[in-house]
Amino acid sequence: MHSFSTCVLTAFFTVLLLAATWTQASAKRVALVIGNDDYVNVPDLDKAVNDARAMDEALRETGFTVLKVENADRRQMNREIEAFTGKLENGDEALFFFAGHGVEIAGRNYLLPVDIPAADPGKEDFVKAESVPVDEILERIKNRGTRGSVLVLDACRDNP
Repeated sequence: MHSFSTCVLTAFFTVLLLAATWTQASAKRVALVIGNDDYVNVPDLDKAVNDARAMDEALRETGFTVLKVENADRRQMNREIEAFTGKLENGDEALFFFAGHGVEIAGRNYLLPVDIPAADPGKEDFVKAESVPVDEILERIKNRGTRGSVLVLDACRDNP
């Protein structure tokens, strides 16, 4: 059995609860699951990929079509987000799961791809340009007309 973090268990039960309440037969359930452990320029993580695999399995068991990517660089994360949002149609149900490093800069949350370059203190604009803003993911999901959407971030928002 996979080693679940508290966040993943919470997300799993949230997914089960939502699966029980979403009833529209014509809607699709689409999820994007990203797990990043193997960072090039910041400390590696130990469990993000395992958490993503566990979430992938749980979502498939509850009827989601899942796109899953492990150890994604920035270009791959952006491509997968594009593929994910491209599958969404009006009335669909969407779930986005990310396990890996994240940061908060000036009140905005950013997800770090595995190829995030090292940055010196005071180089926040550089980090923002090389990462994936969470609010933009949410906006893209919203613009597709989804009936329900869930975003689960299993990421500490410190400065790795």
